Amino acid sequence: MREAIWDKTTARQLAWVDDGMLFDLATEKRVGTMRDGALYSLGGELVCHLEIAGQVHEPGSKTPDAFLELLKSAS
Repeated sequence: MREAIWDKTTARQLAWVDDGMLFDLATEKRVGTMRDGALYSLGGELVCHLEIAGQVHEPGSKTPDAFLELLKSAS
């Protein structure tokens, strides 16, 4: 099942998860994995947790830099 990952601050979709695999929306490249609400790089390093289903941060706070760097690596 495909789950969208959103930046609530900008109301933009940044990525999606499908069967535990994390994909960058812009490039459609696989950039990591998701397990138990935590996002990991392809190398297995913890990037961030999903605070609310489909959101990479709590409302009102900024998107974690580590997550944005992970998406940048897909370009």
